[in-house]
Amino acid sequence: MPSATISFPNRINVSVQIGDNLYYSVPIANQSGVNHPSNATSTQPILLGVITAIGTWSGSAQTVTVGTIVNSVVGSAHYFFSKDNNANLTSLVGYFAEVEIRNNSTIEAEMYQITTDFTESSK
Repeated sequence: MPSATISFPNRINVSVQIGDNLYYSVPIANQSGVNHPSNATSTQPILLGVITAIGTWSGSAQTVTVGTIVNSVVGSAHYFFSKDNNANLTSLVGYFAEVEIRNNSTIEAEMYQITTDFTESSK
């Protein structure tokens, strides 16, 4: 099947990467027959395909290209992604880690806790 480019009116999540799986679900009409986001439920997640390209934010839209379409989208859909568990399912490994935390907001913010998980790689 052919590839597809999907345009989103808002910025996509910054953690979306090439190689992630793009899924969608379709809202199920409520009893009155009208799709309403506040009380509609959705179908099970359906794999659309693997992300092969991510467009830059143009100020009004951002695009995502999916290589080979596994399933076609029917009607309006809610899109989401998942990471490949083979490459993204691990703890920190190594001798040190460096973390930088920034507050780019114009209002004051407080951080209450930072947590990490590590595995000792050698003794």
